[in-house]
Amino acid sequence: MDDFKRWSTLVLSVLSKHTNKKIKLGQVQQVLAACLGHRTYASLRTLELATLNQAPGHVFLDDEAGFRRAEELCLGIPTPTWREAMTSLYESGIVQPLPKALESLATAAKLKFDRPSGGHITGIGYEVVPAGGHWRKSTSLRAVKGDLPAFLHFDADGDACEYVEGDATPKAAVSLVVEFKRLGRRVYDHGELVILARANDTKPYIQDDELDDGDVYGMSES
Repeated sequence: MDDFKRWSTLVLSVLSKHTNKKIKLGQVQQVLAACLGHRTYASLRTLELATLNQAPGHVFLDDEAGFRRAEELCLGIPTPTWREAMTSLYESGIVQPLPKALESLATAAKLKFDRPSGGHITGIGYEVVPAGGHWRKSTSLRAVKGDLPAFLHFDADGDACEYVEGDATPKAAVSLVVEFKRLGRRVYDHGELVILARANDTKPYIQDDELDDGDVYGMSES
């Protein structure tokens, strides 16, 4: 069973327990398609169902859009029942409401900060701190235009630490940018570390020739 069908089946099981009207799987798929930014399930199936079924990094549902679509279909779903269905879906794993999803992205960016991977990243890390070093501290989402831009950028900064007998000793201030690319209307990838440098380095490593900031401002938010 593909992921989207599994989500639809889960929501259907919850709705069926609390509504008197017979609800079909196809109707639930229409509702979930609306949660993902599509007018119809046919649109979602054509444009991004394959992406959804390949375990993307982050899937953000629009609960209100789904509930409005359910009302258009005259499914008669009470608000508490809809919330319960969405909660069961969120508890199942990757799918999230937008506020929680942004928290999840920040956590993912922190993990990129703590455990950078890849040859070029490792090389820069060794320049800052010998093997055994560690990245840590804070991240912040850059201000964005619109709901969900083509790229979400998280700025992170902190210290590269060296661990000696269990104690962390800061060795150098470092900074990075983690980029999440949108794969569908409300779907993002796992994130890519695109800049990593000492905080006072005027020539940081940049993975792409030029970051596309068309959808983001450089100003940071807490």
